[in-house]
Amino acid sequence: MVFFAAMFIVTAAVWSSGAIPMIMTHIPTPNPHDLLQSNAVISATSVTLSQVLSNVPFVSLYHYVMINNGFSSDNVAQWMMLAAASTISGNLTILAAASNVIIIQASDSKGIKAFTFFEFLKIGSIVTVVNLLVFYFFIALLGH
Repeated sequence: MVFFAAMFIVTAAVWSSGAIPMIMTHIPTPNPHDLLQSNAVISATSVTLSQVLSNVPFVSLYHYVMINNGFSSDNVAQWMMLAAASTISGNLTILAAASNVIIIQASDSKGIKAFTFFEFLKIGSIVTVVNLLVFYFFIALLGH
């Protein structure tokens, strides 16, 4: 729980420092009027930045970016894409989701070697890509 709380403290500090808006200037801006483009940008950004910030703190920051770019309650498909992509991004690496880190720590404390970073990445990359494609096309079909 301390680890999870600390992630939000760090995330708030990163937001307050102005680093996120600076980082976002180097990332394509999602267009709320173009479902396919916005979902592609939201997906790529979610998977990429969740590897650094972890998925839940990423969403707590990125929703501000979406609101500042004109996303509203009318953009249900894009909000669903954010939820889906940020959730499955936790499957890519151990660091992308706090639950992964907790599992590794718990197994290590019991003397069990669960898996390495690269073992997780090898399987996680397949799972993440397949899930991302399924969600992208499913949400795109339902969003039109």
